[in-house]
Amino acid sequence: MVSVIIPIYNTGEYLRQCIASICKQSYTDLQIIMVDDGSDSDTAALCDEIAASDSRIVLIHKRNEGVSIARNTGLDMAEGDVVCFVDSDDTISSLMVETLVDTLTKTDTQIVVCDAVTINPGHPDEIDTIAGLTQSCTLSTSTISPAMLARLAGSAWRCAYKRTDKRYAALRFPAGIKFSEDRIYNIAAMGMATKIAYIKTPFYNRLIRPGSACFRFYPDMTEQIVEMRAVLLDTVMKYWGHDYVNEYERQVAGQILYAVTNFTAPYNTARIKDKLSSIRQLCDNERIRECMANAGFSDIRSRLLSAKAYHCLFSLGILTNLKHKLCHTGQYQQ
Repeated sequence: MVSVIIPIYNTGEYLRQCIASICKQSYTDLQIIMVDDGSDSDTAALCDEIAASDSRIVLIHKRNEGVSIARNTGLDMAEGDVVCFVDSDDTISSLMVETLVDTLTKTDTQIVVCDAVTINPGHPDEIDTIAGLTQSCTLSTSTISPAMLARLAGSAWRCAYKRTDKRYAALRFPAGIKFSEDRIYNIAAMGMATKIAYIKTPFYNRLIRPGSACFRFYPDMTEQIVEMRAVLLDTVMKYWGHDYVNEYERQVAGQILYAVTNFTAPYNTARIKDKLSSIRQLCDNERIRECMANAGFSDIRSRLLSAKAYHCLFSLGILTNLKHKLCHTGQYQQ
């Protein structure tokens, strides 16, 4: 059996096609776990309707606690020897589960990773692939470089995990972390593995939409980044060692620079002085400054942040939002 876990929060208009893509899998021995994480009444009612349509669906209604706890709730209910995750506004190819399970069996690996398609309405679809791997392969974790780990470990939804090992059955997502929860989970999961399989075929369809969990304004973004960084680096040290830390400092630094764009985005309706105050707090935070120093970035935003040039950084954030339409859906992160 394969347990497919879907955390759900107010994605009613996309949910039906998401679950349909899972129910239509060529691999039929599925436990489909829908976790309604405190959605509005319309989405909750739709969950009830969909759950009644297929006997393989298990539906859990719970209060809103975030995607990590929603996934953990699903993991607590999972009965499958293999588990995978699908976001409730995305879809998967009909062959995805069968191919991932077949690959896990043939390669005798603990984790398999596949490619995805990024769908951004109004723009051409893009293949989300693992740069540096030109074809499907099996990787020994002892040979995975820091840069390669950062590419492989980014998202849980492109992976399938064996749970026959008790360590994997006990692994959970970090509660209370709003950013990089997938990355933290995968760093631990991949750190426990001896081999990882990679399939260079896009089986997962990832939708980019305004208002999704990854792409919204967070007034507490500075505090969230600081907390995420602490958990992330602890996990990297525990499972991979000091040589991998700098690669993840650079990833966190990218999130810090994106915070400037987020604080100055049009969907942040705060007053200008409050937006400026948010950027000032970002620049003044010692953990933020420590991360930027360790990352060693030399672009203009990094220099302005290091110099605590609040007003210049604010103006640059405004210009970035005006120039890059992708800021409106949160994709601009460079």
